[in-house]
Amino acid sequence: MKLFSIIKTRKPKGFNFTPRFYDERREALQNRIEAKKQELSGENKQKYADRITASFAEMRRRNKSANNVGRLQMTFIVLFFAVFIIYAYYGDIAFALLLLIAPLYWIAKRKGLT
Repeated sequence: MKLFSIIKTRKPKGFNFTPRFYDERREALQNRIEAKKQELSGENKQKYADRITASFAEMRRRNKSANNVGRLQMTFIVLFFAVFIIYAYYGDIAFALLLLIAPLYWIAKRKGLT
């Protein structure tokens, strides 16, 4: 038996959720089938050629930047060994040269060159 209450207590609100089935493998298969049909029909030959051209251009750009990074790192390694050899012959002046080279390397690192 329920007695009179000043405060109303709310009942939990239900929800309506209808689960949907999604087959990722089937979707990928349908996409591949559609792509092959278009490729065989010859409709997207231009798209195919553009994609190949773009991928070669991207690869060329990536290799070019990789060569620059390697060259810059090799330059700093050679400079480091040169400072070491100068230290072996002249002494403390090599540390002054190292103090000049280290900020240059740090600046190059910050700008993304290495």
